[in-house]
Amino acid sequence: MPKCDGYYGAAAQLMAADRRARQRKLIKYPDLCKRVIERIKNGWTPEQIDNRMIHEGAKPRVCQETIYRYIYSKDGQRDDLW
Repeated sequence: MPKCDGYYGAAAQLMAADRRARQRKLIKYPDLCKRVIERIKNGWTPEQIDNRMIHEGAKPRVCQETIYRYIYSKDGQRDDLW
């Protein structure tokens, strides 16, 4: 491997994208994803889903930002969640 010195933005972007793709909770836990999708289709907002999971003490749970990211991702758009 040639000498690597300095910061390479393209390499950093690829590593960050790979890290984000691996750590997506709604992909990692399909049962959690099904519950979230079911509630969205029943008219719940991501805030309501998040607060209900906190109230129920659900493990694992996701925050509203994660739900919004899923809704507007390619997977969420495919399921017509937006």
